[in-house]
Amino acid sequence: MPPKKSDSKRQYDQHRERARQRSAERVLAGQEIAPLPPIANIERRAKADGDFRYFCETYFPDIFTLRWSPDHLKVINKIERVVCQRDMLAVAMPRGSGKTSLSLAGTIWAIITGKHPFVYLIAGTNEAAVSMLSNIKSHFESNKLLLEDYPEAVYPIIKLGGETRRCAGQRYYGVPTQINWGAEEIVMPSIPESRCAGAIIRVSGITGHIRGALHTRPDGRQVRPTLVICDDPQTDQSARSIMQTAERLRIITGTILGLAGPGERTGAIVPCTVIQKNDLADQLLDKDKNPQWHGERTKLIYSLPENLKLWSEYAKIRDESLKSDGDGREATEFYARNRDAMDEGAVVAWEDRYLRSNGEISAVQHAMNLKFDRGDECFYAEYQNDPGSTIEPSSEMLTVEKVCGKANGRPVSEVPISCSRLTMFVDIHKTLLFYCVCGWEEGFTAGYIVEYGTYPKQYRNTFTLASVQRTLQDEFKGLGPNGSVQAGL
Repeated sequence: MPPKKSDSKRQYDQHRERARQRSAERVLAGQEIAPLPPIANIERRAKADGDFRYFCETYFPDIFTLRWSPDHLKVINKIERVVCQRDMLAVAMPRGSGKTSLSLAGTIWAIITGKHPFVYLIAGTNEAAVSMLSNIKSHFESNKLLLEDYPEAVYPIIKLGGETRRCAGQRYYGVPTQINWGAEEIVMPSIPESRCAGAIIRVSGITGHIRGALHTRPDGRQVRPTLVICDDPQTDQSARSIMQTAERLRIITGTILGLAGPGERTGAIVPCTVIQKNDLADQLLDKDKNPQWHGERTKLIYSLPENLKLWSEYAKIRDESLKSDGDGREATEFYARNRDAMDEGAVVAWEDRYLRSNGEISAVQHAMNLKFDRGDECFYAEYQNDPGSTIEPSSEMLTVEKVCGKANGRPVSEVPISCSRLTMFVDIHKTLLFYCVCGWEEGFTAGYIVEYGTYPKQYRNTFTLASVQRTLQDEFKGLGPNGSVQAGL
């Protein structure tokens, strides 16, 4: 007899349930990552844990391909001290010397060895900060040696397969790993006995929301950043603005260095480039102004060659070759024939830094090629961290000394007895009035600033119109924009 409809329905429901269970089991099997691979080389890992230079050389040979220069070794030692002792370091190296790569390697070292539970990466812009984190994520996802020796940190990341949606379901022996693999924050997997379980790397632009950074772990424990990498914290525009430089310096020395919280010290590394005199980088690197930053300012070449006549001839030969679509080999041949004389007096920082693929044969030649190609202004800023060192200041160029030299030394509001006229100027804005009172001798032959300021008064030495703390509308409530300006005048 054919089965009853009720029996068919029951069999169908049972079949669906079995299929659902099999599907659920497959999903769970895909989410389960246990067991971890064993550590491949315990001795290698143990040595790397305590030696940052060895860690870089061993796990990042494709990045640090050349022999270290003496400057590199100094910077490596200082980065290790920052990570281990929460010290502070401002470091300026020639463009392309690897200061950012060393800092990011220091971040990975600090996290996977358990030296820091929360590292904050900060850059001049938010886009640059996100790029830094993307760089770190790529290392975790592709570095086979890191996977071999630090499986508790890297294996769960590999199992994500680059798909962040898998984070929520990932389990280790049935327990969620709580991993997060976002664009602006990553949280390392919580694996039992892992030194980096739940460690955080977060990023932000320097003008973003940094203050009060806090992360609550699954166990309810709150952690704050204890290590900050503030990479190239200034832009070309901000470096040329006294106001923006002061603001970014305040953020670093105030907000960023206080991220670890009360009673804790924040380790900080600021890889930077000096764009112009007295900019943010220049001030942090100044050991007289800021000795606590242990500034390390390195150069591409510490002493230029003495025989500039031969180098001038070399430049002409090279230019002619390049103009005729050549590759400059005639200039290299000229240099090779006269190398002893052309190298005399030159002291380079990194003997291994030259472009072999371009036919260069020494670091001196590479430095001089950069100087010829980029021009003095770029060369001294980007590669020497000494901008404007060859530029004679114009007699009309304003300097701090010139401005201070114009002060008349009289008390505020005192009018010199020789003055017969007073004038007042007011620069009117919707929110603030800027004013200046001047005293003039007969015939306007000499003038004196008697008083200047703003109304309402601002109780800060530096501010912009956009950042005023008290406005005309605060002073004269209910009068509206025009009424408050009238009342202010």
